[in-house]
Amino acid sequence: MVNFAERLESQRVPEWKHAFCDYSQLKKDLENIKAQPQRLNLLTAISPRRQSYQAPSFRQLGSLTRRISGRLRNAAVKVHMRHLPADDADKELYETELLVGLSHGEVENERIFFARLDGQLNKVNLFYKKKEQEFYEKADEIKQQLEKLVTMRKLLKEQEDSDPSNEKGSNNSNADSVMLNVELSSISENDASLEEVAAKGNMSAPALARDFGLVVPQDTPSLLIGALKQKVMDDISNHSRQPTADEVLPGSSFTKFDRKRVQYAEKTLRDACMELYRGLGYLRRFSSLNVTAFSKILKKYDKKTGRDASVVYMKVVEDAYFHSSDKVLKMMDGLEKIFIEIFTDGNHKRAMALLRPVPKSASHKVTFFLGLFTGFSLACLVAFFALLDLKWIQATDNSLQNAKNLYLSAIYPLFSIMALVLLHLCLYAWNLYSWREKRVNYAFIFGLPPGLEIKYRELLIIAMGLATLVTATLLVHFMIYTDVTSNLLTAIMPFSILVVFLLLLLCPLNICYRSTRFFFLTCLKHIVLAPFYKVVMVDFFLADQLTSQMYMFRNVEYVLCYSIFGHFKEGNIDSCTSDNLDFLIIAYVVSMVPYWWRLAQCIRRWIDERNPEHITNGVKYFSALVAAGVALTYNHQKTTTWLAIFIVISSVVAVYQLYWDLYKDWGLLRSGSKNYLLRDQLMLRRKSLYYASMGLNTILRFAWLQSVTQMKFFGVDRHFTNWFFASLEVVRRVHWNFYRLENEHLNNVGNFRATKVIPLPFINPDEDD
Repeated sequence: MVNFAERLESQRVPEWKHAFCDYSQLKKDLENIKAQPQRLNLLTAISPRRQSYQAPSFRQLGSLTRRISGRLRNAAVKVHMRHLPADDADKELYETELLVGLSHGEVENERIFFARLDGQLNKVNLFYKKKEQEFYEKADEIKQQLEKLVTMRKLLKEQEDSDPSNEKGSNNSNADSVMLNVELSSISENDASLEEVAAKGNMSAPALARDFGLVVPQDTPSLLIGALKQKVMDDISNHSRQPTADEVLPGSSFTKFDRKRVQYAEKTLRDACMELYRGLGYLRRFSSLNVTAFSKILKKYDKKTGRDASVVYMKVVEDAYFHSSDKVLKMMDGLEKIFIEIFTDGNHKRAMALLRPVPKSASHKVTFFLGLFTGFSLACLVAFFALLDLKWIQATDNSLQNAKNLYLSAIYPLFSIMALVLLHLCLYAWNLYSWREKRVNYAFIFGLPPGLEIKYRELLIIAMGLATLVTATLLVHFMIYTDVTSNLLTAIMPFSILVVFLLLLLCPLNICYRSTRFFFLTCLKHIVLAPFYKVVMVDFFLADQLTSQMYMFRNVEYVLCYSIFGHFKEGNIDSCTSDNLDFLIIAYVVSMVPYWWRLAQCIRRWIDERNPEHITNGVKYFSALVAAGVALTYNHQKTTTWLAIFIVISSVVAVYQLYWDLYKDWGLLRSGSKNYLLRDQLMLRRKSLYYASMGLNTILRFAWLQSVTQMKFFGVDRHFTNWFFASLEVVRRVHWNFYRLENEHLNNVGNFRATKVIPLPFINPDEDD
């Protein structure tokens, strides 16, 4: 059975953890309270005259004990409430007075306990009031926006229905725009509740509204191009044609709306309503968990001291604002009604599925197939190395050795690509598992939509399923390669695996976690077109993963050259190397493009946020881009000069990246922290793990030295040695992932909060410019 402390830790809102009742500290204060004197001594102290009387009977003693217990129950504590100064008159504070003096056995630690308990109650109450007010203001703002949306929908529908050129009326979703006569007067302000807003959608003849101030941010290429196109069309329309007298009403202007913009407003307001509802649910849970925490700790106090203070104190807790206010419930009920009416056309089940998404339960089939695929892939891999050993490794004939080298050179680049991808997937599954165990709110930090929160076992089954396909193909390919002389079949088989990977990723059918795959593809699109998209956490996090797959990108380049351009027909593995000028130019582009993506993201973030840290972060990726170009040049020209340049630049870049890893991304190396060279808040209990992680990250940051020394281990083939060092960078990145998100979770370094801030689509005319 899970105790309450663990349940509180698992259910509390991570971003509000400091506002919750500090249940653990209160338990520690209880441990400091010394054992109370025997109850008989308390009875004697309270009724000394009974000492000269004859010993009472058991019935009399029981009655006396009940009377004395009642006196203790009523006289143990008394809670006073006082108000803050005039500017904070709406904020009350609670103070507890102990009615049992020191002579009656009360100890000073009890005063400390109740002082801390009062502090926790005041903290919870004030935080609840603050958040409730924030949500109330947000709800009022959304209500005004929904009024504009409902009126805009009505006007749009009426204009489409009255347009003789629109045969399908309002069902014509392909209509680019609609001309509206819009009244200049603003929408009337009223005190209508959220439930009343939905009823406005059924108005038979709504008043014409003015230009609603709908603003669509140009933070994507399509919206930017659409905005420019719209501006050009408006200019042409205004110069070529003016509205006729019949089209112009007194005091009105000629305004143009298009359906896509209305759909944008609908989607934005729907997301804002869902986020508000989620925040209200958090606040409701906040109230419930804190009431339970106070009840639990007071019962422990009563049990330890023999008093009955919980009755008096819990009456104060239950009357406190954070428990007695019903505004949150009313706002949730109103939001449900308006959401059902406006966004789901009265479909209650669909609305609740959006407002209250239910997490998917784990399936035993996933466990079964995970074990099956893992065992099969390992068996195929062992069989491959056994056949390789029997065929070539133990052979001493030079011709057989040359055949082995030719085979490995031809097959290694393609299968190393898939091996690195599968390794990254498996290690990222470990990230998901460790984040879940440490209760890191990664789904919210990444902004994953409901239903896209893939679990670690689901990710592992995808990786192991693909590993089974790869290892089986590798084994069959080797058997065919050693028995036939056709280069066509042996070249097509490995390349077909890469095609299967891509087809599975792009498959439009609802199989193999389609929503997650499409979310991944959307993030890739944002990365490739980085300067044109607003950068969010999940975008630059994924781009960082790609910078650690540089070796994979180089091999992809080789595979495409060797397979697509037909070099496999001659079996010439040197045709796609750095000796080829065309190949060398493409190699420079491939080696630098992942760093360019991150640099472009830093530039875009600086444009949006004007934070100078994005510039210094961009310098890091620009220097890494230069270092990648220098490394490729050194591999092409093995001269002492380029070796010196390569070592100097790579060393400087590695030190700068190491500083950014530890200090910025992990939040460590803080001189003023209560944890030496760490940060104040840590999730791992053993501090030694942080020091070991810093050392490991430092070592792995300098793994590029292998390309200088060309180290060989026990005669292992250079292909496997290169893959091993490439995999070390993947390991370093996944190791970095855990601490990066831990720091984000604890300190909100990316300014992410318990609820997302969604910019509303309509401008409030009362706001100052």
